[in-house]
Amino acid sequence: MISRPDHITSCDNALSALSLLAKPFFDQPMCLDGIQPVDDKSLPRTVRELLTHQNHMTTTLQNYHGESVALRVLRYHLDEHCYTREIVLTLPSSNTIVEYGIVRLDLDALSTEVREEILAKQRPLGDILISHNVLRRIEPCWLLQLSPEAAIWKSTEPVVTQESFGRIGIIYCHHQPAIELFEVVLNVSQDHNISLSDKGDDQP
Repeated sequence: MISRPDHITSCDNALSALSLLAKPFFDQPMCLDGIQPVDDKSLPRTVRELLTHQNHMTTTLQNYHGESVALRVLRYHLDEHCYTREIVLTLPSSNTIVEYGIVRLDLDALSTEVREEILAKQRPLGDILISHNVLRRIEPCWLLQLSPEAAIWKSTEPVVTQESFGRIGIIYCHHQPAIELFEVVLNVSQDHNISLSDKGDDQP
C-alpha cells in the first residue's frame, strides 16, 4: 500500500511546506531559490487584499478582474490517495495568466462527485467546491515573495518579469484537511483597490 504523504500542517515554516507541495514536479531544494517568506505588512496594498482573506482565490480573482477565470492544468501526479497538480488560471478574454498554483488533494476526503469533477480538469477548484456546496474552511498559513529570477519560474509556463507574491494554505472539507495550496497572483495592477464587500464570503 502507498503511504499517505505528510500534510503541510507538519511543517514549521513556509519553505518546507512549499518543498513538500512541489516535490512531484521540481528538483529539491533548488526550486526554493529566489523565494522567501514575508508578512502581510510587506505586501503591496492590492496584493495584500488578494491574498490575505479566507475566500477562494477563484472568486477573489473573478471579482478583481471582472470576469470568470479558466483552468489550465500544466502537470499532474496521481497516486492511491493523493492528486497533485500544477495549474494556471487565465482570463478567457485575453488568455492572461492571473494565478500560478500547486494544489494537492486528499482524494479520500472528497465525495465521488466532487473527486470526479476535479479529476476531469475542466473547472477551477473553487467553482467546484462552491457548486457542490461542500462544507469547507479556508486557512491561509504563510505568505511568500518570489523574485522574477526564482528557480521555479525556469521550469514552468508563466513568463514572470517582476516580483510576485503568493500564499500557502489549507482547505478543510467537512472539518478534515483535504486540500493544500500554493497560490501566486500574477499580472496585478497596483492601483486597483478591492473593497471588502467586493470579496464577499463564498462559504456555505
